[in-house]
Amino acid sequence: MLDTVGIPVWLLSVLAILATAGVYNYVAAPLTRRSMQRRSSRVVRQVNPRLQIKLSTFALTRRRVLADRLSNDPQVMKAIESAAAERGVEIDTVRREVAKIAYEMVPSFSPYFYFRFGHRFARAFMRFMYRVRLGEMDDAGLAAVSAEASVVFLMNHRTNLDYALVTYLTAKRTMWTIGAGEWARAWPLRPLLRAAGVYFLRRETNDALYRAVLKRFIQMVTEARVPHAVFLEGALSRTGGLHKPRLGLLSYLTTSFDPKTSPDIVFIPIGTNYDRVPEERTIVAHASESFVNRSTWFVLRGVIEFIGYLIAQRLRGQRKPFGNACANFGTPVSFSAWLRNHWVDWASLDRTGRFYWLNRLGEELMSDIAALIPGLPMAFVCSVVREYGDDAFDEEDLRVRYEARLDAAYEAGCHVYLPKGDRWLGYGEALHMLRGRHILRLGKDRRFRANPKDKPLIDYYATSVAQFLPDAPNRRSADCVD
Repeated sequence: MLDTVGIPVWLLSVLAILATAGVYNYVAAPLTRRSMQRRSSRVVRQVNPRLQIKLSTFALTRRRVLADRLSNDPQVMKAIESAAAERGVEIDTVRREVAKIAYEMVPSFSPYFYFRFGHRFARAFMRFMYRVRLGEMDDAGLAAVSAEASVVFLMNHRTNLDYALVTYLTAKRTMWTIGAGEWARAWPLRPLLRAAGVYFLRRETNDALYRAVLKRFIQMVTEARVPHAVFLEGALSRTGGLHKPRLGLLSYLTTSFDPKTSPDIVFIPIGTNYDRVPEERTIVAHASESFVNRSTWFVLRGVIEFIGYLIAQRLRGQRKPFGNACANFGTPVSFSAWLRNHWVDWASLDRTGRFYWLNRLGEELMSDIAALIPGLPMAFVCSVVREYGDDAFDEEDLRVRYEARLDAAYEAGCHVYLPKGDRWLGYGEALHMLRGRHILRLGKDRRFRANPKDKPLIDYYATSVAQFLPDAPNRRSADCVD
């Protein structure tokens, strides 16, 4: 009974692995899950009464349940049958594919993570990088939004930090969900973003089955009144200006809408702007084929370099190394009211008619977003620098033109944000940043010249406010164009 038994090392290793897996699956994982559920429930009880837009039970549903509900939805089942018939394969094969798509797509929202860690991290991270300000907000309009309405935030897309910025500014009002592209699939971003309510998109796919699953998921989110954020442009702006609205997600949001029976859909336009965007050089290089074919390692290397830059700035005691960041929230637009004002019988329209009116709606909402984009000192300084081209200029002339630009923007209705309300403080910070990054060079003649290699960056930042400056060159690129 007490004799020693010898076993091979390989068998001992297998037994150790199995024992570890068993402890994790049957002890550690369930205990952790129950602990997080209790903490999340406690956070919901504490936070929900204070939120302007309450948490939906749909958002609190477990990921596996959401994925099963989505993959077994009647409309998705019809898409599965059609795909199986078209491909000539068994329905079960397509169902397994859809189950995988659904589980990949849906979020696993954790109130505890979102309100205890996510918001605090976004707040600390954004406030380290930027002087963050909430500019305009129609508090009366937001307060008038019905609790029964489905709220959709529509915003311009300047950087992948847009989500962190607006999450930080709205966490005391609501929780929202948003779609993220392929860039967010890398570990450890993916589990963190899922816990923050983010769902994942394959943006460049034309697979009809995938689109059917995505469409139904968007409709389920809308019907459950989960606040939803959408980048109306569909992708990061490569020029600094706004592009034409993409109507895909907008059509998914409104396809099943019935003015008589459906909850109202309320669109809230948001305009964001930054003195400096972290991925600026990647964005302006995005049009070149050499960049498009870059590997995943190239992207990861860029992230590592960015983190190293932030650490170096902290060690140097540099505060707000990226300048200012600002967001403006506009007046809510009720979809039901918009249809009534345009005498549109939505239920009777065919697909062509609906896309015609969605295009009209998208253009109006994009105009609202364009009017809300904050005017920041960096953009106005770059707008002046762009005028000089290759010519040299002195600082006094730059100051005069900068002031004229600010006055013109105010007259055009631009929501200008100036640090401490001082136009010259903002001007000095912008000039210091441009010189420190060698985008502007001071010659021996004490005159400035733009670095020829950095002209695309100057154009990028100048274009963000070009819609407010009628006499600015290349103004057209800031309008709603491709």
